[in-house]
Amino acid sequence: MPKSAEASYLDLYVLSKERDRLEQEKSVVDKRKEQLEANLEDLKQQIETLKKVVPQEGRQIGGREATKKEVAKKEWKTMTLDY
Repeated sequence: MPKSAEASYLDLYVLSKERDRLEQEKSVVDKRKEQLEANLEDLKQQIETLKKVVPQEGRQIGGREATKKEVAKKEWKTMTLDY
């Protein structure tokens, strides 16, 4: 059964509105993407700056280079409990 002219015009209107909505949403997503990329670039620069500034503190034990396990190892604080 063929559609009437009114139904075709209505479909055309609905589809054009959907296209406009999607184009607007795409522009919002593109702006957000640009913002995220700028934030990522800023973070990368901050990380590189801090890598250059931060000395290798705590990396030496007894005049030799410490291993990752030694650096991560921490003494436990203990206390006795009397009942």
